Amino acid sequence: MSGEPLLRELENEREIIRRCQQGDLRAYEILYRHFEHALLGLGRRMLGQQQNAEDAVQTAFLKLYRCIGQFQFGAKFSTYLFRIMMNVCFDMIQKRKRSASC
Repeated sequence: MSGEPLLRELENEREIIRRCQQGDLRAYEILYRHFEHALLGLGRRMLGQQQNAEDAVQTAFLKLYRCIGQFQFGAKFSTYLFRIMMNVCFDMIQKRKRSASC
């Protein structure tokens, strides 16, 4: 998919999110492609390694898939998604600290 159709589809983010809430995997893919790069950057900054960042992005999108039905449109979607990603990274950091102390 080229970038231009992706941008056109994202013009109506609310509709994309509603489609995701209804189980539309194509809409979910659009969100993934749109936010993947930014989330990877956040993951690299928080976790330090590319592989860990990639794992965190995958985990964050799995969590989003499971809980997108709870998203309320009163909040900005990107804030919601980035909070999920940050929580995943914090969890990974805590697990790393626990295994390092053993």
